[in-house]
Amino acid sequence: GPAKNPIVREKIMALAGTIVLCEGSMRGKTGEFWENFPEKELMIKPNRIQSTIDLERFWKNTGDSGNSIVCSDLGTLNMAISGKKKFWVGREINVFNSLAKKLLTRLGATGIIPSIELSLNEIRELENIATLIPLVFFYPVLMVSKAYAKSSILKESNQLLKDRKNFLYKLTIDDNRIARLYNPVPVDMLFEIE
Repeated sequence: GPAKNPIVREKIMALAGTIVLCEGSMRGKTGEFWENFPEKELMIKPNRIQSTIDLERFWKNTGDSGNSIVCSDLGTLNMAISGKKKFWVGREINVFNSLAKKLLTRLGATGIIPSIELSLNEIRELENIATLIPLVFFYPVLMVSKAYAKSSILKESNQLLKDRKNFLYKLTIDDNRIARLYNPVPVDMLFEIE
């Protein structure tokens, strides 16, 4: 797994105060991360598509572990608030202004990933930016779908789709047969960091 990869391990250990984020589809690997990086904070982000049973199972697996969670939907957010769990608000909740940020902070969010529609300058203008965690470089997920979960059309876990303008879209399928389609152009705010 990634935690045993010496290059990945070296990079993670070199970063002070690193938070290791595990996706819900990697739930079985969280113990491996915890054992390999006991001094790092572990955050767990549930799968984007969940039934009520999936959500309850996720909560049962993380509820008493001491790990924090990243809430990317209202169901997980509700569980985190009612269960008094340490949580971040993911970008999927689309926090766009100071009112949303203030409400989520009051509800207990210790970190908020703001909307990707905001520039770094607009993020700086939000009230009390200490809890904000802007994403400055990544390929956004355009679509998440379980439509092909029982189909054999999408057989491989990584594929490329080409549109009429010859843009290549990365398509991944995880262990739960959830498909994710990524934007071919990254969100890149690195030039604004200066």
